[in-house]
Amino acid sequence: MVAPFRAAAAQTFKRRNWLYVPAGGFADYTAPTALELGAASVLDFTRMAFRDGTVPPTQSTNRVQEQARLGDDVGFERKGITQLTGGTLTYAADPQVASGEDGKKVWEAFLDGPDGGWLVRRLNVARDTAVTAGQFVTILPADLGPSLEVEVGDGESGEVGGNCDYFIREAIKQMVALV
Repeated sequence: MVAPFRAAAAQTFKRRNWLYVPAGGFADYTAPTALELGAASVLDFTRMAFRDGTVPPTQSTNRVQEQARLGDDVGFERKGITQLTGGTLTYAADPQVASGEDGKKVWEAFLDGPDGGWLVRRLNVARDTAVTAGQFVTILPADLGPSLEVEVGDGESGEVGGNCDYFIREAIKQMVALV
């Protein structure tokens, strides 16, 4: 008998990044490069995204009940269509800072709901570690809905933020190695 194994936990606390790559940012998103993710046009909004309001994508696969045959006394099922569903991004924003400053960068990038970009999630790498070849990322081809100015939190913890939905437009590439 083969001995059971237990892998170490892949930590996410202080070990995750969310990046936005605008349209045209990848030559081929199925083979991303560290150079592409390090480009000046890429927005690392990790420290702007709120933990409680940033929702990763989900998927659900239909369970299809096969048609019963005359001689069947047992029913069967098969796999149906898998629906990939985007989520929501909630991030900090400061209406009182000048255009281009840190408090407005994400707001300005997401304001009108840009299409054709990608959200990139990197897990189990310290958030301040530079993107390098050999790391693995998940790439979400995503169109963003327009942003809405919101208040996040209550009382003493209340902040101004922005909120937008994102929509998955193509296949997600998971745990893709950067070259």
